[in-house]
Parts: sequence; C-alpha cells; structure tokens
Amino acid sequence: MLKRWILTGTMLACLTVAGWAQDGPEGGPEPGPPEISMMDVDRLAAPLGLSQEQREQLNEIAIRHVRKMIELKGRLQLQKFDLEVLMRQDKPDPEQARKLAAQAESTHAALEMERLEMRLATKAVLTPTQQQKLRELSPPRERPMRRPGPPDGPGRRGPGPQEGPRPPGPGAWDLAE
Repeated sequence: MLKRWILTGTMLACLTVAGWAQDGPEGGPEPGPPEISMMDVDRLAAPLGLSQEQREQLNEIAIRHVRKMIELKGRLQLQKFDLEVLMRQDKPDPEQARKLAAQAESTHAALEMERLEMRLATKAVLTPTQQQKLRELSPPRERPMRRPGPPDGPGRRGPGPQEGPRPPGPGAWDLAE
C-alpha cells in the first residue's frame, strides 16, 4: 500500500514539473517566437522539407531542451517556495531572503538563456528558407493580457478620480509577496 502511494506521488510530481516546463509565467504558453518540440519535428518534417539528419538533430535538441527546462523550472519553483516560507515568518532573516531572491533570479536568467540556446541550436540546423516556412506555419503566440483601463481610470495604476480607494482583497495584508 505504501509503495502505491509513493508511486502515485512520484508520478504526480513528474507530471506537475513536466507541465511547468511547458507553461509561461502566467500559466499559459510562453510568449515569443515558436520553438520546435519533439512532436513538432515529426509533424513539420514534410512541410519544412527536413532531411533525416535534420530530424534527428532537432529531436536531440528538443530532448535536451525539455530536460533542462524541467530541471530549471523545478528548481525555480522550489526557490520561490523557500522564499515564501521564509517571508511568512514574523521576523524573516533579511540576508537569507536576499540570498533566496538572488538564487531565484539567477535560475530565471538560466531559463531565459536555455530558451535562447534552444532557438540558436534550432536555427543552426534549419536553412533560412526552412526558418521562414516555420514562421509562416506557426500561429502567432499570444502574450498574457494586461488589465484594460485608461491611464487615469481603473487600470493597473489604481482607481480613477471617480472612485474612492478600493478595500483590500484577500491576502492583501500578507507580506509574503
């Protein structure tokens, strides 16, 4: 029975981390230019006119990229969690908080660098014609929507002149953020 619980927990953790590897900061797809995944290589082989060697190279790139992204996103989630736990204390250690924040920022930078390296490696395999065709075949990726509102209205800058101050929402006094 204990083995079943451990196996179930491990599978759930793996699926969760794998989901993080595909999500952006808002929980949706990463904004920006398209990347080729392992499934995309097979789907795009004919339209892009990929050679067998290109298919193999792109699959290897995708596998390395996904593994690295899973590792980095998992590390970032743990670092953010540790910082949150620390900040929930009545008197968190400022040096420890700064250290954890710096580690999380460093991991975030490593994530961005991994995305760049994957794109560079992909571009090195594809010809300019194939790159153009990939851009044409890929739907534009949406960026997370911002809250609408005129500059002096109820937008990201706060309530407009016609409104009074808003009451604090749930967790507004939690200084963990």
